Amino acid sequence: MIKQDMGKVHDTRLPTGVKQWKQELELLRSEIGHQHDHLIERMRAGETSLLEALYSFAESSQGRVSGSERVAPSIQDRRATLEHRIGQIARRLNSPPG
Repeated sequence: MIKQDMGKVHDTRLPTGVKQWKQELELLRSEIGHQHDHLIERMRAGETSLLEALYSFAESSQGRVSGSERVAPSIQDRRATLEHRIGQIARRLNSPPG
């Protein structure tokens, strides 16, 4: 007689050794299922950790870029002022006294 419930096949006619083998097989399937679930959980946790680290790095990089963008205009202003002054000095040196 063969009985089937929840995807498991039970055959009452099988010898004890085969029944034991089937039980061990079901146990192995169950353990593999648990290991699979655990592996998926660990992979998701690792993915989350990587994404958090990436976002943290991106935020700090953006902060540095923003800081340098704020400094760049002041450096450009200073450079323009220096170029203007050098131009004035060059005109004085190259023009006749007068």
